[in-house]
Amino acid sequence: MKTDSPSKTKGQLTEGSVVGHLVKLTVPLIWGVFAVIAFNLVETPKNAIDYRDRN
Repeated sequence: MKTDSPSKTKGQLTEGSVVGHLVKLTVPLIWGVFAVIAFNLVETPKNAIDYRDRN
């Protein structure tokens, strides 16, 4: 089995289009932020009910 050298498989941010790199880096970031926001939206009513029941 032939393996590529690390320099060929490692991402090079100094080569290629700037816009392409920004899109590749931003899309996963947006999904991560969306996941955190969605989790907090789902969790907030539960926390509000728990807080109300304690007082």
